[in-house]
Amino acid sequence: MSPVRHVPPAVVLALGLACGPAPPPGDHELPGTGRTIRAIVGGKVDNADPAVVALAVPLGDGAYAVFCTGTLIAPQTVLSAAHCVDPSREAWAVFGTSTLAPLRAMKVAEQIPHPGYDPESLEADISLWKLAAPVTGTTPVQPNALPLGPDDVGRLIRHVGFGVIDADTREGGNTKRQVTYELRAVDATSFESGADGRQTCFGDSGGPALAALPGQARETVIGVVSWGDARCLREGHDTRVDVYATSFIEPTMAAWELPQCSSDGRCRPGCTPVDADCACAADGQCSADCPNLSNDPDCPIDCGADGVCAVATCPVPDPDCTAPGEACDADEDCQFRLCLDDPHHPAFYCSKPCSAQADCPAPLVCDASSTCRYPKRPLTAIGEPCDEATVCEGAGICAGARPGELRCALPCSPTGACPDAHQTCFQGAIGGRYCAAPRTSDNGGGGSLGGRDVLPHVRVEGRSTSSCSSSGGSPVWALALFIVAVGLLARRHRKAGALAVVTAVSLSGCGPTAPGAEGPTPEQLATLQRPIVGGTVDNGDPEVFELVIVYSNNTGSGCTGTLIGNRTIATAAHCADPAIGNATSSQIWAMNKTQESGNPSDYYEVVDRRIHPGWNPNSGSLANDIALLLLDRAPTAPKKPWNSASISNLAGKTVRAVGYGITSNSSNDSGIKRQVNLVVNQVDSTHIYVGNNVNKGICHGDSGGPSFYTFPDGVERLVAIHSYDANGNCTFGGDIRTDAYASFINQWFIDKEGPQCGNDGACKMGCTPVDADCSCVADGICDTRCPSLLQDPDCPKDCVKNGVCSTEPCPEIDEDCAGIGEPCTSELQCAQRTCISDPQNPTFYCSRPCSTTTDCPGDMECSNGVCIHRQLPPAGYQDPCTPGATFCTGGTVCTGPTSDAMHCEFPCTTAADCPNGTSCEFGQGGIQYCRSNTSNTNNNNSRPKGPVFLQRAKIDHVPVASGCAAAGSGPLAALGLLALVRVRRRRAT
Repeated sequence: MSPVRHVPPAVVLALGLACGPAPPPGDHELPGTGRTIRAIVGGKVDNADPAVVALAVPLGDGAYAVFCTGTLIAPQTVLSAAHCVDPSREAWAVFGTSTLAPLRAMKVAEQIPHPGYDPESLEADISLWKLAAPVTGTTPVQPNALPLGPDDVGRLIRHVGFGVIDADTREGGNTKRQVTYELRAVDATSFESGADGRQTCFGDSGGPALAALPGQARETVIGVVSWGDARCLREGHDTRVDVYATSFIEPTMAAWELPQCSSDGRCRPGCTPVDADCACAADGQCSADCPNLSNDPDCPIDCGADGVCAVATCPVPDPDCTAPGEACDADEDCQFRLCLDDPHHPAFYCSKPCSAQADCPAPLVCDASSTCRYPKRPLTAIGEPCDEATVCEGAGICAGARPGELRCALPCSPTGACPDAHQTCFQGAIGGRYCAAPRTSDNGGGGSLGGRDVLPHVRVEGRSTSSCSSSGGSPVWALALFIVAVGLLARRHRKAGALAVVTAVSLSGCGPTAPGAEGPTPEQLATLQRPIVGGTVDNGDPEVFELVIVYSNNTGSGCTGTLIGNRTIATAAHCADPAIGNATSSQIWAMNKTQESGNPSDYYEVVDRRIHPGWNPNSGSLANDIALLLLDRAPTAPKKPWNSASISNLAGKTVRAVGYGITSNSSNDSGIKRQVNLVVNQVDSTHIYVGNNVNKGICHGDSGGPSFYTFPDGVERLVAIHSYDANGNCTFGGDIRTDAYASFINQWFIDKEGPQCGNDGACKMGCTPVDADCSCVADGICDTRCPSLLQDPDCPKDCVKNGVCSTEPCPEIDEDCAGIGEPCTSELQCAQRTCISDPQNPTFYCSRPCSTTTDCPGDMECSNGVCIHRQLPPAGYQDPCTPGATFCTGGTVCTGPTSDAMHCEFPCTTAADCPNGTSCEFGQGGIQYCRSNTSNTNNNNSRPKGPVFLQRAKIDHVPVASGCAAAGSGPLAALGLLALVRVRRRRAT
């Protein structure tokens, strides 16, 4: 069967094209197939990808009508589909986002389909198009030569094309769009891709499938759009480029193209700088002239700027390498894969093996383990003088009131207590809070090291303690020795995850008092993990609780959590896992007040917990960092709704982070609830990444705390849980998405609390308002009682306020919809996806298809298959007119000297705007116009000076011309060819 040309309803024949009967509208398929030759459906406008071009025919006035898409793969070569080839048609390659206002266009000089192209089976559906001259200023995209295989199934690819966005209405063509989805299947010469509701369609034929395959630094063209289902909703098939790269593409390009001084696969001598194809060739030499050594097969792997330091010696310094002795984040930063955590140095640094001191750069020394290290600094005893270079023994710090009075001392606990009852906690001017004996002299100060008294961090009145008596019979608080330990899950993941500074409680002499129902003892109130940086004190959010954690080894830590059920708190797994504290068990209390304002009765004891089964504290990845805690009783605080709907599109949106942590990486001011607004930088399948890398973020003590987001329905929900600090200064971190773990959370509620009145996956009757799990279920009814129609699978996806008008009926008025005839700026505001203008109404408005005027609202009429505003009778220059009842064409306006002598006249500002024999005068309606000084009318010599520019109206729906107008018969017979799609069906077998 021969190919069938399909012309959608939006097509018209341009004046001057060959005459003949118009192709019939509608799809023409081979019987029994349902396949059609392929625009982007479900994608978005693409203002990038300058090498993707429209193959089009000229309309005049600088506009072009698309029939296919192609890709510039060399300065003079475009890659497309074979079924797009028609040598009898004048074709142009059009650059830019829109073919109606292109950046430039280049005429096609030659079209060559693959010699093995079969129009019946669509095998070898690939072609090359030679342009009339080389294109400059646009970088070609390389065709892929790496073979595709089963391992590529599931890989994300990107389609770009100029096709339509609706297979039924053929709307939206002539604009470049892109869409991303997975590659579904690969066969010998083609592959299938797409997702429901996202596909290529008419006009995308020949366009590129783009992907960066393993070993490729940038995207290449891996496929050419060929065919798919007629509705453009399910399947799309591309011709594999790699199959034809060496046998067809490269030989043809070699015949057409001169070698370029840029990367085009061929060496061109004499270029400045050296042509990368010469310098990067496989010639047995690793050339320093190669712009990126990763592209030279003779260079050691990782010599280029690829984020990994090369192990081998490179011809030029590897920009990814950190020199021995310099700070590093991971082993991959170091040539010898040694990023050391040295207790005698404040930061991780690169090292190297050594056999003698000469092998190590100064100031590193070769130690007994044959490793270059910084020299060990002497340990100074508690109470001895120290300076910035001193390492104090044990958990000591170098602190004091003035630089000349620094001594090694033990730090104070968060409660302001010291392990020695005879010592007091002071705030040093240098080194932080420390313990020292009070001064007895009169010179002020207080403390043998000087400083100011510090009030206890928590209230300790009314707490029962165990009886550890000292001489004199007074109770002895065995209080905290704070051990600072930067908890790294794995050295190679230091940047992405030091969990926290663990402030441990070491009880001397007496063991800790067993906590009672009234909560933890003061000794056990230590803080840990990740607070809010750059935020403000939060006196609201009663659903957000501070967690006090006491480990079985008498150390402690602090986190944050969110009440999402009657007794359930959501937090991070590393907050609930005792292994993080190097312990076998832990006790946890929760309180939604500050420690200073809380009473013993304000604490809730955690009586059960569930850590995600995929959490592994030793994996180093911080994956599945989520846990749920069950309190001993239900707090009076309200529950916070948690989100189970996908937030994959949250990048760029603002969330509100809350936590009880510290306000910087060096402060000790945790225990106060704070909040901050953070922009979501990126989203992956399980995390969102927040913070501005400058002065806002989450920090130690915020771990397990919430990120809240207000959805279009106005409800603020918990969307993520603070997990880790990614840059080491608390201004960029990763949060665990709740929607990614919805089944884990819902199962907990079923097991521990039963159905809830919130969104937990189980329906609970009698809730006010109605439980979302009852009203949002798949029951065939779009229920307005569902808190968010997005959560009801029976509701059209665009019924909520999301900037897109629903194309399906909604149970409530869709606020995003503009009515028929109402102004619009995008077709997405129109239920019929038709946003048009007309010659008499330059402002765009929503419309709908029609057959007769009775299909349109009362103030509109049916024209060219769409409803447009009623058109006034047109009148030309100096024709009689009536304001509001006549439309003056050609830039004229209706005015005149008197109300009964009004004509369509050219407006003016001064006499210079008018031709000889006329003058610029005021007419009816206060309009200035060129008034003739004679009685001549319709005299071309009396027109205003200079050209008159007519604005092209945007009417997307114009009927197909069925005949040809004779020359001189009147105005243009058609506006132009808006779209021409070559359609072909494969015979059923």
